[in-house]
Amino acid sequence: MYWMIGHFRRYVPERLLNAKVVVFLGFLWFTVDFYSLKGVGWWKIGHKTGYLLWNIYDSLEKMWGNR
Repeated sequence: MYWMIGHFRRYVPERLLNAKVVVFLGFLWFTVDFYSLKGVGWWKIGHKTGYLLWNIYDSLEKMWGNR
């Protein structure tokens, strides 16, 4: 589901994506993935958390890196 953030970012102008929106969408998709992990290994939770944090960092860097 995290690939959706990349597609969302591609089609929405950068000025409309503020940090709160990116964090909220990332948290929402992480929560949906977390609750759908029934029967899957717990090690994937750490991977998903790291991926979420990387997406947040990447989005913030793109927003404020060019100033």
